[in-house]
Amino acid sequence: MVVRKVDIAYSQHRVTRAVTGDDWQKRITPSALNKAIAKAKADPTLGAQGAKVLKLAYEAAKADLGRAPSKTELNGPLAKVIRSLTNDRAKGRINDGYVDKREAGLQKSDLAKELYKLVDSGKLGNNSAPTPAKELAVKAPLTKVAAAVKKLEAIIDKGFAAYAQSGDPIYEGPAPKLVAAAKAAGLSAAGRAAMMTAFNGATSRSDGSGFPSAAGVKQVLRNVSFRQTCVTRPAIAC
Repeated sequence: MVVRKVDIAYSQHRVTRAVTGDDWQKRITPSALNKAIAKAKADPTLGAQGAKVLKLAYEAAKADLGRAPSKTELNGPLAKVIRSLTNDRAKGRINDGYVDKREAGLQKSDLAKELYKLVDSGKLGNNSAPTPAKELAVKAPLTKVAAAVKKLEAIIDKGFAAYAQSGDPIYEGPAPKLVAAAKAAGLSAAGRAAMMTAFNGATSRSDGSGFPSAAGVKQVLRNVSFRQTCVTRPAIAC
């Protein structure tokens, strides 16, 4: 399946909320852990998979600290594997805002793999629906992917050219111009989604940063085209 990186990042506090109590610095005793695991299993948004993630996070934190962790310290291992799962620059990764099963399978940590399974289940309520199985079975040859990327790149250039010409008086950013260029070119809804996913993937989330360039957005799309075979994502449905 394919899940959004933002949903993986959001999963951290959903797991730790199973640990009751307002004192985040109080160490979690084995008894408190068992209660948290039972609470997680009873929670329809966490269930047995969420309980498994909670237990693994606890064990990882305890191994790092040499003692029982607090609720705050429980976040350490979760944050670490989330950074690893959402790392665009790691070998074999694609910078498109999503993590698929193949990318998740590159992880060595059991905690990372199980956290991915939890988010992929769709039970947390904050994530997008898993990709339908019929779509996962569809393959596209490199020639088709390359043609789709070439089509999108031309539209991206037109959108950024219009953005540069407008001067952006109210600081909207390039997105509205990209959408307008896509509609003018008759791009499909899936194609527009692919282009805007690439735009979001190229946009820095740091404070004070600006909007990406046309080259940055196109590079995200090119990263996807490097697949030898491409499991269907919107990028090939232009």
